[in-house]
Amino acid sequence: DHRVHVVRRGHVHRVDVPTGKILWTSPKAPGLLSHPHIADGVMIVRGSTIMYGFNLTDQGAVLWSYVPVDGSFSSDASIVDGLFLTGMGSLAAGFSVATGQLLFTSEAQGAVGGTRVSDGVLLFTTVPTDVGDNAVFGITIPKRLRSWQ
Repeated sequence: DHRVHVVRRGHVHRVDVPTGKILWTSPKAPGLLSHPHIADGVMIVRGSTIMYGFNLTDQGAVLWSYVPVDGSFSSDASIVDGLFLTGMGSLAAGFSVATGQLLFTSEAQGAVGGTRVSDGVLLFTTVPTDVGDNAVFGITIPKRLRSWQ
């Protein structure tokens, strides 16, 4: 597939790379900042305080959105087994790719930075603060969530 997804001015554009033609443009979704994460026909794009799931098979229609009650999203994320894993303030959080539902959180000792997944364990770092250095944490993703679709 020679197509890419580009975030620009609150829209996601699907572009055909060989021709440069814009194949479709999503509805306006204010605050988009991150590069797209794609799994199971859903493209997830975040801003600092909002996250959207777009339907790739329906011209980028918005499937869902999520606004964190307290805090903002970190700059890094991972997708594994139908879960979108990211930092949200001082929480490591897992969302359903399909619905955007918040499925679990785990408290960190500082703002969550990068996230990665290895063998069913969510690894995340914390951002250094005035009271301490950064750290690396790992939490086991519950099997019932890892196989969730």
